[in-house]
Amino acid sequence: KRGDEMPKVYSQSEKDDIKGRLKEATRQSLSMNGIKKTTVDSLVKEVNIPKGTFYLFYKSKEILVFEVLLEFHEIFEKDMKIALSQLDFQHMDVHQLTDFILDFFLKAKDNPLFQALTSGELELLTMKLPPDIVNEHFQHDQQMLEQILMYIPHQEDIDIKALSGAFRDLFMFMFSDCCQDEQSLKMLIQGLVLQFLKQ
Repeated sequence: KRGDEMPKVYSQSEKDDIKGRLKEATRQSLSMNGIKKTTVDSLVKEVNIPKGTFYLFYKSKEILVFEVLLEFHEIFEKDMKIALSQLDFQHMDVHQLTDFILDFFLKAKDNPLFQALTSGELELLTMKLPPDIVNEHFQHDQQMLEQILMYIPHQEDIDIKALSGAFRDLFMFMFSDCCQDEQSLKMLIQGLVLQFLKQ
């Protein structure tokens, strides 16, 4: 038995409310404390529910954290997709597209939730998740990136799958200690854009 109290039966509206509050508490905790210090005990205290109730909704803290991070990640990808669809590529050169992608990268870097998503803690998180959940995310992420890149007029013989993987790796690299400054990141992005953009 988990927790000191037996969870009661909740209506659908109560379930929706509790899940919403748990997610919001998780977002705030991740922003302030990171993944490791976000605990079930702190979340149920914040939401004011018995610990047993938490496990009615999520089998583990890791599943809840991953769900919250994925929701934010998907919002970021959709925002980038919308922004790309509105660009005038006929009058855009390599430097302008590089600046556009760099701007999106830096906005993500400044967001505490994305810092939690791409820090070393993410590796520990995924190790504690069921493999099917992790694999499903990476497949979805790959497809989303490929869709985003298809908005850009590109060389016909380019390998979209490989390029989307390169952009994802570069995005993760941005949060590592190896990434020294904005200028070096810009040069790396420009290198990918030069291979990709149809001129």
